[in-house]
Amino acid sequence: MIRFLQVDENKNIQILKAGEALTRGAAVTKNYATDAVGKATATGGIYLVDVAPNYDGINSVIAPTDGSFESIASGALVLFVPTYEGERYATTELTIGALVQGGYLKAASGKFVAGVTNDVCEWVYGGTYSDPTGKTMYIVERVAPKTV
Repeated sequence: MIRFLQVDENKNIQILKAGEALTRGAAVTKNYATDAVGKATATGGIYLVDVAPNYDGINSVIAPTDGSFESIASGALVLFVPTYEGERYATTELTIGALVQGGYLKAASGKFVAGVTNDVCEWVYGGTYSDPTGKTMYIVERVAPKTV
């Protein structure tokens, strides 16, 4: 899941295909050869993935919740969201472990994880986010690249 907390609203967000199964709010990169989006690793996660909720067909009758659109199948259309320094998001795609607020983050298999010695990190952990859905979400803030 992803929440846009403090972001630049006037961005060019591309619509691309998912090159593999993803989850909303995951850190992703673009494969320029195939024009597909995949899970980011190391310092490549400066983009996030989202989907446009679809209220056609059965969804027009059952009134789906926000959580109904969490899983993204391979080949599905996704929103490839660029991120800029200073922007803040809330996501479920973070492995908390022993991470403390203010800790530097990197991308690993589409999730945010704590950076370790000699990692170049472009994100900082900002604490937990109280989402109305009841899901545990974590605040991530994009910062200038820093070697931990």
